[in-house]
Amino acid sequence: MRLLVLPLCLGLSFPAALAASSPGASDSSAQALLAGGWRYEPDGSAPPACDQAPSEMGQVITFEFAVTGGRAQWTSPDGEGMNLAVEASQDGKTISLLSPDGPGLTFELNDDGTLSGAKMADFAGDLAGMQFRKCYEPADRAKIDGSAKALAFFGGAPDAPPVRFVDTRFAKKGKDLCLEPEAQYLELDMVGPLGFSLGRWNSAAIAEKLAVDEKVKLPLDDLGNYTLESLTETGLGWEAALTELIPPNGSRGDTTTIRLQVKGDHVTIPEWQRDYLRCTTGEETTVVAQ
Repeated sequence: MRLLVLPLCLGLSFPAALAASSPGASDSSAQALLAGGWRYEPDGSAPPACDQAPSEMGQVITFEFAVTGGRAQWTSPDGEGMNLAVEASQDGKTISLLSPDGPGLTFELNDDGTLSGAKMADFAGDLAGMQFRKCYEPADRAKIDGSAKALAFFGGAPDAPPVRFVDTRFAKKGKDLCLEPEAQYLELDMVGPLGFSLGRWNSAAIAEKLAVDEKVKLPLDDLGNYTLESLTETGLGWEAALTELIPPNGSRGDTTTIRLQVKGDHVTIPEWQRDYLRCTTGEETTVVAQ
């Protein structure tokens, strides 16, 4: 599972460890309070100031309601990404997040505006004893097409499967490209809440080959993380403004505009001279058919 480091890579893009189904309407006051990102540091009882650099073991938990209806996303102490559909409610200083996917979460609101995690029985991501400070407000969605059409096509709509756009150069005659283990692909994060992103990745099978200096049959494009500054529908599909995030610390590079020209489930990006197939099936594997 790919984990992105916050706050430099603000567009989280976890494959769902827990199915993120739509949980229904949440309490609006609880939504307003929670929406955004909350930080926790394990090396002290009090949460850090927002301008303090996060430690390697620090955690960020984010809450999003505008698109999904309710989603909590964070990294558990064992390093696994967690993605939980939630319905938020507030009773006094107690904030409860019910979930159809698990036992849910409970927090106590402190006088200084921080949150203290309460005990969660039978749940691996127990937040009891952790204090969180809100450090990140939700990103502005004004320039991001949040229509049902865009969310369904690029991924992010409630109850919709994750979407990948697989480079058609890796297609094999008589084979389903969406099930091809050795490929490169694009993913867009349309949900946020801290930012929106496009990533170009190697599949797990290619990553494993590269790790042992094994040859890959096709020339690979450079991997890349981009902040999605805008996404606007056009007559042929969408136009996107992308800012490159430069490794290793994700500093901002150049901003460019690309066109995503759509025909059925195929997407052409003329600026990159690449064609992609929209895929909602298939899971990454390192097993390559001989």
